This record gives sequence, C-alpha cells and structure tokens, in this order.
Amino acid sequence: MSILDLPVELLQVIACYVPTQDLLSFALACSNFNKSLNCPSQWDSRIRHDYCNEGIFYARMILNHYNQAHQWNITLRQICIALHAAWSTSCREGTWQVGFKQSPRRCREHSIPDYWVQISRRMRVPPGKYAVRWNLETTEECLGQIRFRVTTDDDSEEQSFKEETAIHAHQEDKKDDVQLIEHATATSNDAARRAAKTESPVLCETVLPRALVTRIYEHTTIDHQGTEVKMGYINVPKTDVRRHEWRDITISLDMQGGWNANMKLNSITLCPIKQDTPIDASSTPKIEYSSPQLAIGLAERCQKAFDCFGCADVTYDTIVNSLKIMVGN
Repeated sequence: MSILDLPVELLQVIACYVPTQDLLSFALACSNFNKSLNCPSQWDSRIRHDYCNEGIFYARMILNHYNQAHQWNITLRQICIALHAAWSTSCREGTWQVGFKQSPRRCREHSIPDYWVQISRRMRVPPGKYAVRWNLETTEECLGQIRFRVTTDDDSEEQSFKEETAIHAHQEDKKDDVQLIEHATATSNDAARRAAKTESPVLCETVLPRALVTRIYEHTTIDHQGTEVKMGYINVPKTDVRRHEWRDITISLDMQGGWNANMKLNSITLCPIKQDTPIDASSTPKIEYSSPQLAIGLAERCQKAFDCFGCADVTYDTIVNSLKIMVGN
C-alpha cells in the first residue's frame, strides 16, 4: 500500500505535522490528500493547538462577522492560513516607532554628541517558540553598534486585565459585534497602559558585530533583496487566563549614530518552531546566505493556500489585516 491509499483519518494525522504555509502543496498531491483537509473539526483543533483558545476566539469572530454580515462563505481553513500569516512576520519597513536618545557619557567640548536611534515595534503574538530572523540590507560599510532586543510584559502588569478577561472566558462562544469590539478595545487599551513600562523581561538580546554588518554590506552590493540574519530563538510564555493566552512583545533596535537612508530594514520574521532543547536568549547572530526570503516566500505561499481553500468573495489581505487590527497590532 502506498501513502496515496491511506485512509482519510491517517492523512489527517499526517497533515497536522505539515507547516501551515505548505498545506496547499499537501492538498494538491492527490484527491485523497485534499479530501483529508475538508474536516472542520481538524482545523478547529489545529487553531486551538497553535493559537490556544484566544486564537479560536479571533477565528470565530472573523467567521461570524464576514459570513453573517457580508454573506461571504469563508472557511475555517482559510482562517487558519490567515492566522499563520498574520503573526509569522512581525515587522516590515514603515511599521516602526522611532525615538532618539543621547548617550549619557560625557563628550569632549565642541565634539559631536554620541546619539542613538531606537526603532521599536509592539505586537501581540501567540505563545510558543520562535526562530527570529531579520532581513536587512545596507549600502554603508561602517555603521555604529546595533543592539537587538525582544522583551515581553511582566505578569504583574496583567492582574488588572485578568479580571476583565476572565468574564469573557465563561461566556458562550458566540459573540455579538458589540462584545467583540469591547474585547478588542480592552486589549488595545491594556497594551497602551503597559507601553509606558521601562523594564521588561528580556526574551532575546544581542549585538550585531561590525564584522557581520560589513559582510551584509558586501552581500548587499550583489543582491539588493536583503540578507537574512538569524538573530536567535525566543520562548513566548503563556498566560493563565483562558482566551487571553497571547502575550504583548516589543521588538527594538538601538542604532548608534542614527538610522540613515543607506540602511533598509526589510522585515523581522517570527518562525514558529518545535524545539525540545532549551532556548538560548544570547545566541550570536548568523548570516544565512542560502536561505530564501522567508517573509516574502511565506506570505506568497499563504496567499496561494488561502485563495485555493475557499471562496473568492473575500481577499487574503482583508482577513489578515482584520486579524491584526483586532488585537491592536
């Protein structure tokens, strides 16, 4: 017996181990493979496993809103694809918050002050382990020091919001538009309250050596599509509140001497991984010359899967952007 003749139930188990962006290739293998992906309970379980109860909440909100209000026949597997696309790539150029600070050390009289530019992005992500990759390019060989950090909010800051969230946890799964808007607003307000924090637990912290920046410069002159730098791994912890298991994280870059037009921050990608070994938050950045543009390639594959797994009434960008707006990203 070949794998093409396996029962649908076994194919569904196999599909659970296929990366979300590759499910379209799985479905196109043969009619049996495609048939195994037509079970709604399978996608419900996949979303619950990968995105917890909070992910199920967002998925059902999208289904209820667009299928009922707009009469669009969106499928649960389309929502699963959109969830994966919405939080795999965290930052792209144009979505950063920029701030300036001067070095506290004393400078010589009449010398140019040593100043830093801090570029940051706050977002809400599902718990789990991620490989962090940064795609960038520079046409300037000598840049100052670049510090890269990923931080998360302290649990003590969440106590005021836990009581409000716990109310939602005991309500019925079906929500009306008013309740859903309140939940999204509360999440955004909670993120805003915690934005003023100065000290947060560090998930990843590293400094890009100047030698590595020089290698990026040399590679950029040949390939202007950017260079992938493997920044390390992060472990995003899970909260104890049902339907509020996700965490708010901040990705920041401190750049000595400023951020000029010769440096392009293409994207930072969070790639979900299954890793049993402990996460080392102080890993050294490494260039991966042979790796494809993960952020672009993943988005393209997700869009193809989304378009093939449901109706053409709704666009891929509409659903992905709705999910981002819902949680304040």
